[in-house]
Amino acid sequence: MTEVNLQAVKTFLNKVSNYRTLFAYEDFDGCIVVGFESKTLIANIYNLKNLLNSNYKYFLVTTINNAAYDKEDENFNSSLTAHVILNM
Repeated sequence: MTEVNLQAVKTFLNKVSNYRTLFAYEDFDGCIVVGFESKTLIANIYNLKNLLNSNYKYFLVTTINNAAYDKEDENFNSSLTAHVILNM
């Protein structure tokens, strides 16, 4: 399981650095999150979070959660909000 998740993170990070529109990209490696294998963007974000140490994990969680809201537009409703609000 660990080898699968590490390979998925490697592929995920390569995709993140090469693609600006991750929502349109659908070819992520599978990773195992909560006992289930998945190839989704959300699963890969959770996989990355689970493999980070606590300092980097806090930064990742805070950054993603803050990106789900637009402080300048109260009516903005990110499609990420319902799916990617992460817990520590």
